[in-house]
Amino acid sequence: MFAQRVSPIRGYGHRPSPCSGTATAVNELQFIRADISQRLHDDPTAASFWSLYLDDWLHIAVFNFTVDGAGSQQIMGYRESSYLPWAEKMVVVLEDEEEHYENGVENLREFSVVPEQLAKFQRVYNNMLPVALKRAFSRPDGPDHEFCLRTGLKRHSTEDVINRYLTEMRRYL
Repeated sequence: MFAQRVSPIRGYGHRPSPCSGTATAVNELQFIRADISQRLHDDPTAASFWSLYLDDWLHIAVFNFTVDGAGSQQIMGYRESSYLPWAEKMVVVLEDEEEHYENGVENLREFSVVPEQLAKFQRVYNNMLPVALKRAFSRPDGPDHEFCLRTGLKRHSTEDVINRYLTEMRRYL
């Protein structure tokens, strides 16, 4: 059995970090794979996990635009992972995530037709962006991050991925 570094996020305490340096990457990825079905039953709702109110279409549209964009940026990097089974699966995952993100961009276009709606979208986005950065990208450094870069599980630093994400977001808002 390998030592676990657990996530500090409420409801995720049972899940080890996929990039901890306490065991080989393959062992950890196998553990995560075996744990998926249990996590599907135990995971909190999106609103609970993200600590956001998703109680109307505007909040859902902003969430879709913001969070799926962050996911796409991360998945793009995982396609280059040294763990080939994971990298190969990311192609399909990215296609799905990109479809969600494109839906978010389309929602933004629809909201932007009326200046008052765009202003509301911008206010909600301004509140949601810091949460998305914290939850979607986690810590930009540390032993897990260094391990992933050293072994090639990740090819780009979290800081680089965040900056790529923010550059893309600036194109829209």
